[in-house]
Amino acid sequence: MKRILASLAILLLVGSAVLADNKVALTVNCNVSGAQVYVNGRLAGYTQPNFSQLLAAGSYEIMIKAKGYPDFRTTVRISRDPVVVNAQLAAPQPVPPPQVFSHNLTVSANVNGADVYVNGNFAGKTPFTGQVPQGSYSIVVKAPGYSDYSQDVVVRGPMRINATLQGMTYQVNVTAANVHGATVFVNGAQVGPSPYQAFLLPGSYTLTIKAPGFIDYQVQINVNGPQTINAVLQPMTATWQFRIPEGFLNRDIRQGQSRHIQVYVDGVLQAESQGPSVASGQMTAGRHGFRFVIGGMSVETQIDAQAGRNYVLEPFIGINVK
Repeated sequence: MKRILASLAILLLVGSAVLADNKVALTVNCNVSGAQVYVNGRLAGYTQPNFSQLLAAGSYEIMIKAKGYPDFRTTVRISRDPVVVNAQLAAPQPVPPPQVFSHNLTVSANVNGADVYVNGNFAGKTPFTGQVPQGSYSIVVKAPGYSDYSQDVVVRGPMRINATLQGMTYQVNVTAANVHGATVFVNGAQVGPSPYQAFLLPGSYTLTIKAPGFIDYQVQINVNGPQTINAVLQPMTATWQFRIPEGFLNRDIRQGQSRHIQVYVDGVLQAESQGPSVASGQMTAGRHGFRFVIGGMSVETQIDAQAGRNYVLEPFIGINVK
């Protein structure tokens, strides 16, 4: 019995040795170290740069993978002789950049020559046309004297922007300090009474202030910020002239003998002479009192003077006003 058991053990050992001896070496030569080697779908190891493993007889699917390289696949048949697989992984192909499509971007504005900015960068002046890749953009249009125009757009095809710039206005205050309700004109157009307030675009303007009996006040202003104009209107004046007509004085005076003559306007002495003479002066529009002293004779009168007129005063037995 013992002899039979010993014989069986010897047979088992011999069978195992025979089975072990039936495995054949599979060698993978690879041009990439660290590539993964799969045998029948299972990770068997890594190339360093080669890989070896004993396999029993049979058919096997071999796959070698490496990041960035196309997979290498083959099928081998294991029988009695060692099998060598030469896996030459192809060089990784560069990934082509995504194709970029450009489109026309057109910007027009109600102000020619306005500056166009695309994503904060100066691109040109209106009217503007350029090409931009599709994507999101911030468009700003600027011009002196106008508020900035801005618009965010997404360009997926030809894009047109029509910018309407709003002019910046500045406050202008106009007063006629000495005449309330004087009429204000801007560039020849009547705009209202004083005190007057307006919001004007930047630029040059002719400002005129008128009031009856006053000389027109006119000034050229350049509006580039808030302004206040305080105008003092000068009264328009009338002129007066005092003369002694022929025959009014006696023959002695006409022959050159003197007689003292004084002219007063509103109680203020305006002229004084000895003998026949002509006196003249100016007066504002309105009522004025005149007094003439000729020797021992005094004559008075009043005139409602109108601006721009000339008044001639001649004494008779009283005062003749022409």
